[in-house]
Amino acid sequence: MKSTFIEKLIDWKEFELFIKKLYEQDESLEVEHDVMLVGKSGAKRQIDVLITQKTKLHEYKTIIECKRWKEKVDRSRVDILYASIDDLNASKGAIFTTTGFEEGAELYAQSKNIDLFIVRDLTPEEWGLPGREIHFYLQTFCAKLINLQFPNAQMIPIVENFPKNLDIKIIVEKEQKYDDSQLLYSKTDGKKGLNLVSLLIDKQTEIVEKISNGVGLIGEGKDDDELVITSDIEINFEKYEFNQLRYPYGIVTLNKMKGTLITHVSQKTFHFDRGEKIDIALTIENYIRKQKYVAFQRNEDTNIEITENLMNKLTKEKIAHGDVLQNNSILKVFLAPYVDFTITGKEKSATTETIKVDLLNSK
Repeated sequence: MKSTFIEKLIDWKEFELFIKKLYEQDESLEVEHDVMLVGKSGAKRQIDVLITQKTKLHEYKTIIECKRWKEKVDRSRVDILYASIDDLNASKGAIFTTTGFEEGAELYAQSKNIDLFIVRDLTPEEWGLPGREIHFYLQTFCAKLINLQFPNAQMIPIVENFPKNLDIKIIVEKEQKYDDSQLLYSKTDGKKGLNLVSLLIDKQTEIVEKISNGVGLIGEGKDDDELVITSDIEINFEKYEFNQLRYPYGIVTLNKMKGTLITHVSQKTFHFDRGEKIDIALTIENYIRKQKYVAFQRNEDTNIEITENLMNKLTKEKIAHGDVLQNNSILKVFLAPYVDFTITGKEKSATTETIKVDLLNSK
């Protein structure tokens, strides 16, 4: 398991230096760490981080306390900070912690113009769902129909010399050309319908998508796992109006098509860590003003950037509402019917029951 970014601020000193660096991004501020000041009461007061802003007419001081504690900060710590603000004539105060604040501390700080901040790791939503790490499987499906036969096809010849054996060739290619000789005609009124090749391509696509519903993770989820699925296919034309082919030598009525569908599935594993190239990514949440920011620093940078939305900085990806990728999901991609594949014999194999499709007329 990867360490969290908050773990990098392992002790109180690292935490104080981190808070100091947050304010150093503003060049108009003078930022000091571990300062000892004497108040108007004569008491010495140690300041974790002192922020000074100078104008031509005024000087403003903000006193920062940093608490890298295991327990929540209570009201007494807010009271101590307020005493320092008053004694040093400071303008404002703030407390940063990694664990949160008790309810009494929040109410009291709000009345004394003291901001309370919690520094924490980003939630999955703040990273952008599904979170900092993304892990999913990509399955690519491609298929081809082989050994096509048209049993019980009936031909009515209109010439004396006609072929005794009818060879209906189904060719699927990238630049698909649909031969007029493979147009389907209505047995009712002779109107033109779909091209036979186009119809079979559509049905192949539907069948492959149906087959894919039964395909889960291949093997143990290792990269480059492959699966070959063999399916006997029967397509029934008997109830379909457009079941006639017309040739110069006669009319052919199709009753059924049989064949074998070979579906090839390749699987790849994808794993991304959105924080891989980031040295720091932490949420800075102001409990008093109800504001949240993200402080992040890329590995190659020296400055910390403060932004309202980390995802706008890391990526331009946009995920539609309600369609968020879940880790360990299987994403399925269907290649065009003309895409070929090679079977090496090393793939896992499976066989389905015979898939029967009844072609029906459109309503």
